[in-house]
Amino acid sequence: MPAYSHPASRLTADALHAGYDAKRILQGVDIAVAEGQLTVLLGPNGSGKSTLLKTLARTLTPSGGHVYLDGKDIHRSNTREVAQRLGILPQGPIAPEGLSVKQLVGMGRFPHQGFWKKDPQQDANAIAEAMAPWITNTVALHPKRGMRA
Repeated sequence: MPAYSHPASRLTADALHAGYDAKRILQGVDIAVAEGQLTVLLGPNGSGKSTLLKTLARTLTPSGGHVYLDGKDIHRSNTREVAQRLGILPQGPIAPEGLSVKQLVGMGRFPHQGFWKKDPQQDANAIAEAMAPWITNTVALHPKRGMRA
């Protein structure tokens, strides 16, 4: 169990060390990402923001410390189990063409579906629930703009 945690945090890191080859970028980082809140990583280029995100997302293995999701070390957990609890949409220079936000969010449903077991209504409900806070906030900020869901 992490030494650094917060009761409303499902994703935490404890004494995290990570980097590339011999270059260590993160040294002893502790973080607790609050559930249901917007979290911002702010810093200059080269400060470790992307390295931290990659390590939290399990795409970069830490050289020390641990990343916990629901109290379990994600770097020692089953990939499907982690994918069912943690959705990642990496930043890229070009957005996938021809896909709506709703379709992108829907791609996160893949780990919840079996090969023969698909429940379109359950998927639709989960997508709507995942998008609800952001749609509400976006419409509140831009009431005159239409949204393509």
